[in-house]
Amino acid sequence: MSEDTKSGTGAAKPKTTARKTSAAAKKKTTTRKTTASKKTATTAKKPAAKKSTALVATKAAANENNFAEDTKAKAAELANDAKGRISEAIANLGGLIGDSAGAIDERLGSRFGDMARTASDNVTSAAKKVDESDLGELADETREFVRKSPALAVGIAAAAGFVVARLFKSASNNDN
Repeated sequence: MSEDTKSGTGAAKPKTTARKTSAAAKKKTTTRKTTASKKTATTAKKPAAKKSTALVATKAAANENNFAEDTKAKAAELANDAKGRISEAIANLGGLIGDSAGAIDERLGSRFGDMARTASDNVTSAAKKVDESDLGELADETREFVRKSPALAVGIAAAAGFVVARLFKSASNNDN
């Protein structure tokens, strides 16, 4: 027999082992519970993260839409301002042609003076039409005109480019 059994402590050793086993089991259970609660916390964070990501994406999309709408509105405003200035410039050109009709009568004859007056009236009516028309209508009419007579459209574009170049050249000469 062993000494532990003789002294009567033989049963104590198995109890200690049982206690250690019981403590180890409790520790494993606690560890499992802690691990389970961490997994639950992590799992709980995932839907919150998904919601947060979705919220950020929604806000970004809304900001993008607002930016696009603001840009479109600003572009439309600038286009309408430009349309007004172009209409005014065309009307001024018509006025200049009409004012020079008398001088053309004296130098070249009444026939050319009448042509200048007719051109002045046509240019002035075109200015009114540009001023009253919507930008979409003007774009559609321009496309249709270019399709019907491309050579004339190129000629008008060249003439307009020449006039604009002369205006810039005269403006730069006046600044010096």
